[in-house]
Amino acid sequence: MRRYRRALWTLSCAIATGATVGLTPLPAAAHAELRSVDPADKSVREVLPAAITLTFSEPVHGKFTRVKVVGPSGARADDGDPAVDGPVVRQDLRAVPGTGRFQIAYRTVSVDGHAISGTREFTITSSATAEATAPGTSPARAPAADQARAGKPQKAGSSASGAWLPIGLGILAAGLLAAIVMGVRRGRDGL
Repeated sequence: MRRYRRALWTLSCAIATGATVGLTPLPAAAHAELRSVDPADKSVREVLPAAITLTFSEPVHGKFTRVKVVGPSGARADDGDPAVDGPVVRQDLRAVPGTGRFQIAYRTVSVDGHAISGTREFTITSSATAEATAPGTSPARAPAADQARAGKPQKAGSSASGAWLPIGLGILAAGLLAAIVMGVRRGRDGL
């Protein structure tokens, strides 16, 4: 009888430990990340676009989103606050003098509370600002490639809880197998 109780105690501890590990909430395995930026990083364009667009892997909070665009002369090219629509952040631009490298610095917070920040750059080769619009006017339509990309469904973020499910089921199966073996031994030993 003592051996049976010891085995039952060991089995109970194993099942409790497995359940605790399997049911403990874990942080998200995949945080939001920047999927694309338009104009693309390190791209060369002839004229300054009317706006830049940052697309993230999941929605971001508009309240915590900041985008700063600095031109080659050091002048700020961002115009107003960024507009956030789910995972897409749009920052309007104003014309700044000069040609050369423009730097985009961004910082936002995803819906899971993860801060995302980084920098990207693009180069303008002409001082013409045909694409830039005056404040309060509508920019030209996005190129067809951008519209096609915007129509693609976004992949949902993965969760760590899904990865633990097979582990928890494996522990449960091992516990049940151990209980069956102990029951068979008990019957054989005549306890």
